[in-house]
Amino acid sequence: MKYGISFLLAILVGISACSTHQGIKPIQPAVGHYSPVVVDSLYPTFRWLPLSEPDTQYDFGIFEVLSSGQAGETVYYREGLTQPQHKIEDSLKPGTNYYWSVRSRRGTQVGAWSTYDHTLFVPIPFGFYYGGQGNLLFPFKTPDK
Repeated sequence: MKYGISFLLAILVGISACSTHQGIKPIQPAVGHYSPVVVDSLYPTFRWLPLSEPDTQYDFGIFEVLSSGQAGETVYYREGLTQPQHKIEDSLKPGTNYYWSVRSRRGTQVGAWSTYDHTLFVPIPFGFYYGGQGNLLFPFKTPDK
């Protein structure tokens, strides 16, 4: 029994996860895990790290979440934002899961939507479990108001 508890504790301590971002890195709401962060309003504010290139503008989008977990139709979109943040101008549905992303725009050149990869490493007897998903848009959920 003593060794079983020690082994279980070693596994729990050894579990690690990491996320890597492609494109513009989000700041708020927090991103880097599978579970959507619950925002504080139906008109949330989104923030991301600014790019250093001059004359950079941003496109911002919110997408519905399909039952398959994939991104569906665009439910909110703004183009040519000049600041690395945006407060939603149209109310979102309460208690609803969404994805969001941002991309760069310089003149007629438009970047790809920003995504992240989530990887999980778990030690198991005689090896490691490695799993993950890639090219994920940033999940969030609206409050139940």
